[in-house]
Amino acid sequence: MDWLSFFSLRPASAGVVPARRSHTTLPLPPSQQNTNSWCVKYPPYMSPAARDLIARLLERKPAKRLGMLQGRASDIKAHKWFEGFDWQALAARRLEPPRVPKETDHAKRKAELAEQHRADPVVPVMTPEEVRECEQVFKDF
Repeated sequence: MDWLSFFSLRPASAGVVPARRSHTTLPLPPSQQNTNSWCVKYPPYMSPAARDLIARLLERKPAKRLGMLQGRASDIKAHKWFEGFDWQALAARRLEPPRVPKETDHAKRKAELAEQHRADPVVPVMTPEEVRECEQVFKDF
């Protein structure tokens, strides 16, 4: 797996501000990005180990990039940021999730959706002529 590509697709997850065109706020396509020009802004609470992991995953040359070396994914698993992480428990699905939804969470979301539905404009009713036209056009579907 090319870990740089993974983080290129999800730059926000890595704390990376992707390269941008000067005249727009849209990120450049990955093929046009020069990773040397990426401005990596680490949050102040990010540990040095996390910064090192991100920097090594964002190495421009694949031959030097963490995860692309001889050890592949095991190099990433052995990085100091993952120190103490139980990879076997993860593979066996024995890890506890960091957040378990509360029983009331679904009720809150249901109320939000109901409120959005009330705010939605009413869908216009089709006239009999429009219904006949649709039936004619889509009779083979």
